[in-house]
Amino acid sequence: MCGIFAIFSKDGQPIEPKIYHGCVHTLREIAYRQSGKQRHRGPDDTGVKVIPEDGVVLIHERLAVVGVHTGHQPLVSESGDVIVVANGEIYNYLEQSAEIAKKRGHYKPKSDCNVIVELYEEYGEQLLEYITGMFAFVLYDKRTKSILIARDPFGIIPLYIGEDVDGNVWVASEMKCLVEFCPKLELFRPGELRVGPANNLQRKTYFKEQWIEHVPTQTVDLTLLRSKFESAVRSHLQCDVPFGALLSGGVDSSLVASIASKLRREGDPKYRLKTFSVGLRNAPDFKAARLVADYIDSDHTEVIFEIDDALDGIRDIIYHLETYDVTTVRCFAYVIIGTPHQKYGY
Repeated sequence: MCGIFAIFSKDGQPIEPKIYHGCVHTLREIAYRQSGKQRHRGPDDTGVKVIPEDGVVLIHERLAVVGVHTGHQPLVSESGDVIVVANGEIYNYLEQSAEIAKKRGHYKPKSDCNVIVELYEEYGEQLLEYITGMFAFVLYDKRTKSILIARDPFGIIPLYIGEDVDGNVWVASEMKCLVEFCPKLELFRPGELRVGPANNLQRKTYFKEQWIEHVPTQTVDLTLLRSKFESAVRSHLQCDVPFGALLSGGVDSSLVASIASKLRREGDPKYRLKTFSVGLRNAPDFKAARLVADYIDSDHTEVIFEIDDALDGIRDIIYHLETYDVTTVRCFAYVIIGTPHQKYGY
């Protein structure tokens, strides 16, 4: 995914150049350097927006998926007053774009995240009631010097927030961008937003989990289940670049790959989904995945790694994931697809 980074002056005033590593650095230079520590998240483009009079800088490290040629960030409103950097994907952006077009006439978003700007101008922080997806974004409103920061309800997209010794607010997709300057930092909570001026950000929760205390007994509606499942998969297929599916041969990945293949063939009967299986040599998952790949006629690739490959890669995995949690670090098996000697163009 992409990477986002921002610094906000605590009092909305210019941030003076600082001496860093023996040299004088401007706000832009410090921000560009620190954001560079997460540039691996966005190899396609780096966008920078500096508002020196307010002591604000926003940076976007882009991995182009939707609106490849038009989705440059930071996103800026027509008036130039609202600036957004966003990471993730808004699954219902086409529906929201259609609603915006009804009110404004012809409207065509440059990328899925464009609707964040338009919805903010109409609904303010309530825009979060209108979007679904996986996302983290930072928005700055020049008119009020107000900030809006939000993370998706399930915390799929990472986001950190910190405060430097002068009280300025820092935000980034990865903690490594902040630790040098922020003695106080924390992981942004899933379903959380913070809004207001930098010196008085209000923490709010816009999403509340709905726990079912009593599970009712009812007849399974397989037609409804299929419809909901296909709709969920379809919403994840909105992209302008080639994509593939990870296929272990288990129930979850097999169903997703099967539905994705079916939906893509609605537009192209000859389409073959690219699928990948990853594992140690002779791993049983390979056999199960082959059966599924043959059944859905996917373009299947098996990626084999050795135990030493996993051990050698643990340090890099922990560096990028910024956690020692075993349930997360074990994703190495899939990360190996993107290593230099295993590039497949996805």
